[in-house]
Amino acid sequence: TRPCDAGRRPCVVLDPFVGSGTVAVVAERLGRLWVGCDLSEEYAKQALVRIKLARQGKRVSKDEVHDRQYLNQSLLFGG
Repeated sequence: TRPCDAGRRPCVVLDPFVGSGTVAVVAERLGRLWVGCDLSEEYAKQALVRIKLARQGKRVSKDEVHDRQYLNQSLLFGG
């Protein structure tokens, strides 16, 4: 097998079960592009909130994101 050299190449992280957005948040911290999707609209919304907060430099756990106050604020889609 070949050793992984992803550290030296641009790559896109694919997360077909984005859930609370952990993989996307970590990908962003590492400077990677990412694509995530989820069958659950609720999980996708929670992931977007968490990712947006992470982009603002705020650390929010997946448990905190489940709190409705984050979803009720205008944080989704650049709001």
